[in-house]
Amino acid sequence: MHKYIEESLKDNPFFSIKGERYIFRFDFYNHFFRINALYSKLIHPKSFDLTDSFLSMISTGLIYNSAIFVGLKNKIEKSELSWEQLLTCFKVLLDEINCLQNNSSLLINKAVSNLFVFINDLKNKNVTTRSVIIELFSDRNYSDKELFAIQNFHLLDIPELLNLQIDFSDFYFTNSVIDNYTMFLNCQFNENTYFDNTCKISKVYNEKLDFRTSTATSKNFDNYITGLDNTLLKIVELIESGGEELAAYFRRYFRAFQKNNKLMEKISLNELPVLKIGTITLNEVNIILLNHSILSHIDKDSIQLNHDKKSKILKFINQNLLFRELSLSLREIENLQIKV
Repeated sequence: MHKYIEESLKDNPFFSIKGERYIFRFDFYNHFFRINALYSKLIHPKSFDLTDSFLSMISTGLIYNSAIFVGLKNKIEKSELSWEQLLTCFKVLLDEINCLQNNSSLLINKAVSNLFVFINDLKNKNVTTRSVIIELFSDRNYSDKELFAIQNFHLLDIPELLNLQIDFSDFYFTNSVIDNYTMFLNCQFNENTYFDNTCKISKVYNEKLDFRTSTATSKNFDNYITGLDNTLLKIVELIESGGEELAAYFRRYFRAFQKNNKLMEKISLNELPVLKIGTITLNEVNIILLNHSILSHIDKDSIQLNHDKKSKILKFINQNLLFRELSLSLREIENLQIKV
């Protein structure tokens, strides 16, 4: 640092010394500086070159609803920039980020994700998330009226409270990362949606996912997609079964207790139907039902229903009406299927 500048900062009330570095004395000065720097970079792309520290600030500071996020949003909303101008500004910044020769791909991916979440939050109600993706991430050199080539699109650590559900119909993804975005399989897919083997997808399971309404199928994903976990294809298998395979099994399971149109409370374990669902064992299923008070007792030879649940079980057998304890059991079994 220039000696004159260093001397002038010593008595500056806005700064303090930490080791050999000068830092802002109060956090809000730090946030104010970062907000102005981000705004300046957006509207004047050539005002300064991107550095690792600036990229890190976008990755770790521009988090949804953070002080920087809210402050930058307020500053942009008070400006006279049109939506078209904003899109252009963000497109230029994203392109510059993707051209960086940075050793940390995670830093780049997170920065891209944060910027996308930010501008998507900034749009008005007449603009769709789908159109934002097309404007910012589609390959303009690819010409196909029925398909959009989407590249370098990243979604990482997306808060569930955003309820971000995107229409991915007719999107072909390359070099894209989806990680810790639990609403991913609640999004809209069609027969043209495809993530190729240059993509990485992980941590996309949501316990509230309805397998019967999700539109994702195994045809939407390359078989060699990698990620931090291996749950995607397992979840898709459950989606393709419509979540009905388990329910159908349990109707057979409980019918094993019926004798002469009467629901018995106790039968032998040998009378239960064979379980052919993934790698889950019948013993694991029985223990789950016992934990949810559907069963009252299990021993090495027999199994017994909870007397208080018999009327609910009959309605499930005859009318296909799920009850709370069985729904919780089904969800727990589905979780086991995904984790094994």
